Amino acid sequence: LELLRVPVYAARRVAALPGAVQAALRDGAVFATLLFSARTAGHFRQLVDAGGLDAGRLRIVALSAAVAEGAGAGWGGVAVAGRPDLAGALAA
Repeated sequence: LELLRVPVYAARRVAALPGAVQAALRDGAVFATLLFSARTAGHFRQLVDAGGLDAGRLRIVALSAAVAEGAGAGWGGVAVAGRPDLAGALAA
């Protein structure tokens, strides 16, 4: 398992997941997607569905139960952080 940390200083809504991201999710190259807000989680779910990806084959890690709820049901795996911070999310 390889963990790649990328600092993010700004976030912007996208209309679709880039092709390389869709391929990585589809091919199982992504172990799990970290989701930090309910709004982002809901948008990620919309992007997954719009891209024709099978959420049942994907895992998410949510910063809280509210974030997991925002992502909707039907994921292949859902982990919720024990503490609402990056360390808690990575431990989950």
